[in-house]
Amino acid sequence: MKHSLTKAGYSVTVALACTLLAFVAVTFIVSLTASLTPAFSPTNTLSHYTKSDMLHIMAFTLCQSLVSTVIALAVGLPAAYFISQRSWWGKKILLSFSAVPLCMPTLITAIAYISFFGINGYINRLLPQPLTFLYSFAGIVFTQGFYNFPLVMISVASAWARIDLSQKESALLLGAKPFRIFRTITIHQLLPSIVSSCVPIFLFCFFSFMIVLLFGAKGSTTFEVAIYQAGRAQLDFTNAARFALLETATALVILFVWSWMEERTKHTTGLSLKHEREQSSLTAKDYIFFIPLMLVITICFVCPFASLFISSFKAVKTLVLSQDFYRSLFNTLSIGVRTASCCTLCAFTYCMLCTLRQRKQKGTSLQSLIPLLPMAVSSVVLGIGIMKTLHQATETSLCFCQVALMWPFAFRQIYSAVETIPQNITDSALLLSPSRLDCIFRIYLPLCKNKLYSAFTLSLALSAGDATLPLLLNLPKSSTLALYVYRLAASYRFEQASAAGLLLGILCMTLCALTFTASSKGGNAHVL
Repeated sequence: MKHSLTKAGYSVTVALACTLLAFVAVTFIVSLTASLTPAFSPTNTLSHYTKSDMLHIMAFTLCQSLVSTVIALAVGLPAAYFISQRSWWGKKILLSFSAVPLCMPTLITAIAYISFFGINGYINRLLPQPLTFLYSFAGIVFTQGFYNFPLVMISVASAWARIDLSQKESALLLGAKPFRIFRTITIHQLLPSIVSSCVPIFLFCFFSFMIVLLFGAKGSTTFEVAIYQAGRAQLDFTNAARFALLETATALVILFVWSWMEERTKHTTGLSLKHEREQSSLTAKDYIFFIPLMLVITICFVCPFASLFISSFKAVKTLVLSQDFYRSLFNTLSIGVRTASCCTLCAFTYCMLCTLRQRKQKGTSLQSLIPLLPMAVSSVVLGIGIMKTLHQATETSLCFCQVALMWPFAFRQIYSAVETIPQNITDSALLLSPSRLDCIFRIYLPLCKNKLYSAFTLSLALSAGDATLPLLLNLPKSSTLALYVYRLAASYRFEQASAAGLLLGILCMTLCALTFTASSKGGNAHVL
């Protein structure tokens, strides 16, 4: 009797989880279809955009993404060298910066750079002639490049510390100079880690919205901003759909290339499995590059976030007494918990479907590509689709829209734990369990427990930091904390925006810290 009730409970739970996953899939497909189908309608004679405008926007989007990635690489590569090859007192501090692009929302980053490099920023108070580069193409790529350089740094440093030294030692014996060794040997060994870090950065910059919206001057329009302006401000859904189609197709190509390269370099042969090597201290020659690099990182990365912290103190009292702040905080947590719960459940359900299918037969490439599809669709594109489908969005539609976009991040967290479960354990469990459902609840669920926690906290952090969807859907009574910060910044109340942004940043970084803590107990973290 007890076994029958347990089996019935398992069946009901799985049925509800599969229904939720199917509903999220339908939400994604319907919204994306509604957003893209106007692209195939007859040309609008009153269009605000010509073909020349579209080509310019496409060129600007690709150009700013590429330049931002190059800046991140130019700063991240030498920083990775000093982390992996040299021993010095501030290494752990520099390593801790890698959490910023993963945890800090881009909106908060934009506020931080405005508070330091803006017209009324701290640095302009010290200069006779104010710097105005921030509100231009240079400001966009500058902010995005320095915001993302820690991703290159941590990825390349990890690989650099483990590369096989046999080829380098052989080259030294043959009389090769250090630079030639780096150019002909080391850079090729590091290439997989460089590509795997640069492709996500390029994609993040490609989907840039808040930074471009706040910094962009006339002519500084990316696909995201153009879609938002056409679909939301001008109600020109035909051109919004065409921009969305171009953006999504380009992002899909980038993601497929990234996935292919990750698969190719999964078992990299240039790594050494020996214990950690002894690292030498900084030499006199090192200081020639080390001091300018640390100075640049301090001014262009540390100071903006420090200025955000300082600026926030001036408006904390006003913020604490504001009812709008507490209402926004409550809405953020309420929407975030619902989004994170659905993301985790959908991710685990799809993970089990993939795993059990692979046990029966070799998994197809299609099932591994499905989690990539939402990552190729921006929140603006999906938000336009939701707006067209429902006309008036609700908190529930916002949650499902966020789940449709964010569940792949939770999936990568959980699937990394499933892959580490030994084959003999799962085979024995399948043989001894009365059903596959029993195996899921008694074996997979307990073994993936830590990754489920990390997937939940990561999804909650992503939801809390999302200002784009709440801005686009324009919920009348459900302003989130991220949207509250954006509205303060848009009305030039930068001190209050800094205070609210700092609290939002602390919330997101705390959630990400919990993510990394849970991940460290259950295997390596896969956030990107």
